[in-house]
Amino acid sequence: MGRLCVCMTVCLLLAAGWASAQPEGTRLDFAPPDGFWDTTFDGTAWDPPITKMPPVGTLVDGTGDDNADADLIDRNNNGVSDAVAAIDTDEVLMELEEPVIPVGPRMGTTLDYEGDGVSEHTYDGAAWNPPIAQQPPVGTMVDLEGDGPPEARFADLNGNGVADAVVDIGTGKVLMELEEPVIPVGPRMGTTLDYEGDGVSEHTYDGAAWNPPIAQQPPVGTMVDLEGDGPPEARFADLNGNGVADAVVDIETGDVLMELEER
Repeated sequence: MGRLCVCMTVCLLLAAGWASAQPEGTRLDFAPPDGFWDTTFDGTAWDPPITKMPPVGTLVDGTGDDNADADLIDRNNNGVSDAVAAIDTDEVLMELEEPVIPVGPRMGTTLDYEGDGVSEHTYDGAAWNPPIAQQPPVGTMVDLEGDGPPEARFADLNGNGVADAVVDIGTGKVLMELEEPVIPVGPRMGTTLDYEGDGVSEHTYDGAAWNPPIAQQPPVGTMVDLEGDGPPEARFADLNGNGVADAVVDIETGDVLMELEER
């Protein structure tokens, strides 16, 4: 088995190193195995694309005969696949390079926040255009191949209202785990803050900074128009009850959209 290269997507989006030039027809059944092949190597690329290092225990059919002859193992016991071994002999057939630093998604990957077919961000091979200022919302559609139809979406596995994974639309399988943001790195351009809830915004984000600058933490109850279209979708809340805003929550559902560092 040769080396094969696996790239991760998303805001985050991560990368895994599995090497190149697998025999055409090689198939993987991601752990925990369910008897169905999740991806097949067509001689050039994996179909569907592999977006993260397959988990330990993933089965490998290296001959295309519908029987698993190898699996992914974890030799250093850190929970990440680092080798492919023959099932019958445990012989290491290939060493895998563990992912350490995210390198970004495939060129042409797009993110569609609203699911309306209009992408908010496109990966140009070096960076997201326009830049991603905060974690994309749950439900964001991901076109991994840049061909129009999305293959994946952002999901909230732990139910806290923040996207923490990218999952396959068809199967629901987790393609990539995401690191949840704790402190916001910046809102979407056009986001406004209305301290009084009177429809008059005190601050607007212009894509680079708040205008006028925010000198202190906005008060509890501040209304947030995330889309810059007038009606607010969120508000500043005080989850620990100390009188200082420590989260932004959805107005309708109360879901935590973002945790804030108190100041």
